Amino acid sequence: MNGLKRYALLFALAALLFVSTTAMAQVGVLPSPPFAVLNDGNLGGNIYRLWQPEDELPQHVVNQLRIVEQLLEMQELEVLNEGFSAEVRVNVNAGVLNNKWHAATHSVEGRVVAGIPTHKILPSSVIYDSVHKTYTIVLPAAQLLDCRITNVDQDEESRSPSVHSIDWDILRPLARQQGREELANQAMKEGMLWRAEYQTAYIVETMIAAFTAERSQVAFLRDPSDSSFAESCVANAPPGFKRDGQDSWSWR
Repeated sequence: MNGLKRYALLFALAALLFVSTTAMAQVGVLPSPPFAVLNDGNLGGNIYRLWQPEDELPQHVVNQLRIVEQLLEMQELEVLNEGFSAEVRVNVNAGVLNNKWHAATHSVEGRVVAGIPTHKILPSSVIYDSVHKTYTIVLPAAQLLDCRITNVDQDEESRSPSVHSIDWDILRPLARQQGREELANQAMKEGMLWRAEYQTAYIVETMIAAFTAERSQVAFLRDPSDSSFAESCVANAPPGFKRDGQDSWSWR
């Protein structure tokens, strides 16, 4: 077998090994594919190191694996948990041309959690620059991980003249939905995402400093297809209702 064919075969085997090992890691057969974090530009060296005992690996490779493992163990990296309050107006329409309506203003209180969705971290998220002796950790951008309403007080009430008997409590679940959305918007306006990233960078760099004296830096990458809000931070219609506008609902 000539040299060109030999290198072609080695390349094909390397590609097969990469795909199969990555697939096994994704379904949990492997904890993490170590070749994915070796960034020395030498394909053959990467494959060879895949099978080396840890004590034979370069120290920076051991550190890369350790960083990834610790990040994945964190699950959701919740770094900020703050309280917010808001006033929301809920309108429910019914009847022909919505001529039967009732509405109420609610004071809502709750908490918003911001942090990093660590389940999106890959082994390739940790890169080592051997020239500058620096670890770069590329993390997914911060998100609002949870929005939870803790209290709802119903205040001002109003209704159309054609409505006589009303169960005002049916407005409370709608107020909770609007309240989660309103609290999330407040958190965004107050810079909760960039503050969560600043705090995350400090936590990660402190963690790395515990086992290496080399420099580290953290970068955040936002996927345009990802929302900044978790599902719990978005208003969803409760059973029996549909949303007509920002503060308007109607019976299905």
